[in-house]
Amino acid sequence: MGATPAPYIRERRWSTEQSLTAQEDGGVILELAARSEAELTSWVLSFGTHAELISPQHLRQQIVQELGKAKELYR
Repeated sequence: MGATPAPYIRERRWSTEQSLTAQEDGGVILELAARSEAELTSWVLSFGTHAELISPQHLRQQIVQELGKAKELYR
């Protein structure tokens, strides 16, 4: 997560299995166990350019596909 949503991310408990790692730029890396892949990708996308899903790779690819579909809507 970038610096903008970082305070919001730090304030909450997102999963019973989570860890937060502070980044030099003010952002955070949130590692967690998600119950639903669809819910996780939707949640990451809700942060727009302020969040990046690092892994797993198949969910990164799913986000790329969703962003491609969104881009087509605005042509």
